[in-house]
Amino acid sequence: ALSMLWMAQYDGEETNAETAKELWKEAGATLPAGFAPPLLQYLNSPHRGVREAAAAALAAGCSEELYPAAASESLASLIDVDAYKGRTPVGRSGTASGLSHLATRFATGTDTTGSDLSAALNFLLQAGLADHHDTVRAEMIDAGVKIVDYHGSKDATSAATMLPMFEGALEGRPAGSHL
Repeated sequence: ALSMLWMAQYDGEETNAETAKELWKEAGATLPAGFAPPLLQYLNSPHRGVREAAAAALAAGCSEELYPAAASESLASLIDVDAYKGRTPVGRSGTASGLSHLATRFATGTDTTGSDLSAALNFLLQAGLADHHDTVRAEMIDAGVKIVDYHGSKDATSAATMLPMFEGALEGRPAGSHL
């Protein structure tokens, strides 16, 4: 129930979001450590507004002030390629929304292994950008652009992580072959 109230604070309808924020404050609620799995389930909602609210709430919960480790765990759930391929277009749209909102929460490494950034980009190159559904593919492109814009301007290490991945994709190698 707390995850749902947390999510309601990110509702696209301002009145709903404000009411949820007031309830959260009045209840003296705190976000539990296990907040992410219920929100990940809402990324499969048939309602775009629910998916967007869930993605925004997930990203907010993964902030440095709350549960930054939840970002890696959530990302792993989102980008499981086998699970992704079994999702409906609505669920894959939720994945794109989740990636887009989590873009600024990804941990970066000093090379192309072991970082959230690398994992997210590998997923996009292997599956997300090749989605057969036009709308989902466009949403994945938007998520990818957000990830690249943020991390490409963040620091030289992030840019150095991304460049070999993109070069490999342009050369036709499978996205993970250079790892």
